[in-house]
Amino acid sequence: MRDLMSACGKALTLVPIVKADSGLAAQVSIKCESIAREILARAPSNARARAVDVLTADRIDAVQLGIAQAAAPFEPWPLNIRLQAIARAESVSPEVLAVAEGDFQRALMSEWGKEEVARIYQTRDALRQSITLAAEKAGPKDQKAFVDLLRRNLRDAG
Repeated sequence: MRDLMSACGKALTLVPIVKADSGLAAQVSIKCESIAREILARAPSNARARAVDVLTADRIDAVQLGIAQAAAPFEPWPLNIRLQAIARAESVSPEVLAVAEGDFQRALMSEWGKEEVARIYQTRDALRQSITLAAEKAGPKDQKAFVDLLRRNLRDAG
């Protein structure tokens, strides 16, 4: 199960050919959603299947995101997949933003998480306020590291 969900997550978020071909991406998403739902029917608390279920949903639902968070709030792989799902969403409701703030806070506690949240901050205007709120709640060391990373990224890009 773990390998299947990892393969789905990688295919949907990293494989260039899948990302470049919307038809192929839709097919992979449907297959992965089906596999995730089969796993969840047998193991409702499977964190990877919960994360892939959020990633493959047509729209992010605050309740489903919250359930996925509860399954593995700090485990890096599910957390990263939830971040990817939030970042890929065409529109994000205020309810989802409120739940997503928790994932942003948890991600800011790690180096990889800071980098991913910084990437999302720089590419998704609609998520900046939620990320800013999460950063304001971070510990001083994590907050400073995140702001320094953003400044460095902006300097390197400009």
